[in-house]
Amino acid sequence: MKSRSNKFSVLGMALALAGSSLSHADPIAVTGYNYDVVYEIGATGGGNGSFTNEASALYEEGLDPDPNGGNGIGLPVNRTLTDLAGGTFALAPYTENNALIVGEGNGLPKFATWTFAPAAKIEYSRLSVVGVSTGGSSDFSAVVFFTDGTNTGSGTNIEGRFDIRGAFDGNAMPDWFNNGGTSVGAVASGLGRVDSNNGNGNGVGVNLQQWNFNLSAYSGKQVDRVEFESTGGAGHNRAFFAISGTPVAASTFAIKSYSFNFSTDQLLITWESVPTKNYRITASPDLQNWTTVLAVGIPGAAGMLETTVTVNFTQDVKQFIRIEEE
Repeated sequence: MKSRSNKFSVLGMALALAGSSLSHADPIAVTGYNYDVVYEIGATGGGNGSFTNEASALYEEGLDPDPNGGNGIGLPVNRTLTDLAGGTFALAPYTENNALIVGEGNGLPKFATWTFAPAAKIEYSRLSVVGVSTGGSSDFSAVVFFTDGTNTGSGTNIEGRFDIRGAFDGNAMPDWFNNGGTSVGAVASGLGRVDSNNGNGNGVGVNLQQWNFNLSAYSGKQVDRVEFESTGGAGHNRAFFAISGTPVAASTFAIKSYSFNFSTDQLLITWESVPTKNYRITASPDLQNWTTVLAVGIPGAAGMLETTVTVNFTQDVKQFIRIEEE
């Protein structure tokens, strides 16, 4: 008769979910916009959006008459931009402050901050921003601050500030006019400009660029805010229009039930599943080496929230068993 000693642990809480981060970037709601640089539909005369160093502004699509005779395009009415990877950015309302600007000279602040809305203070694997430099090319640094008080900065005193620059220093920002288009990562190309004094056309060829900040080295940290600093290019504006992020999914994956059949050396296990996902079952003698694979390529049950599988085990061999998302 076989021994019925149970030396197995089925891990219902400490589960390794490979690829648990979402793959797309979502718009992030922030506060801190400090300039209006968009000439919106219905605007007349001056004072409806301008960069401080140029009498020019971007404009909303649909201005009538078209300020550039149909040769340029405006910012979308729905205020949504899509990057080359399918992520989206949400622009701020054109009738309000809609850019976060830092600079050196022209009365611009050297530092400016986007603070995340309470619901957006979560963990991200990547942040992305879109913006332009006006008046010539320039540079900027970005520091991500987390809710636990830490940040991505260097921790050194630079120009009177602590914890500035660090991981995301030295970002080159091309001039906004004819700056290379999608070949250098533009999310909007061929935008037109208007004279901010009267709304008349003022040239075509503005491209909004994208910069990405990888946060994989800061696993488990929730983002509180992002601070930008101008780091080169006196008299030039660095204007940021929107930020998006790839959130790290909080897994609700859980073992629902399991049972051992010691007569047949089989384990029956049920877990919460997603029909579009595949799973595998692995085992370990020490919670460190998970190279023993009991089953692979298990599809989430179609039309069901749970999947049930039977696998074989060997009695009297100490093992921990877990479910992994492939």
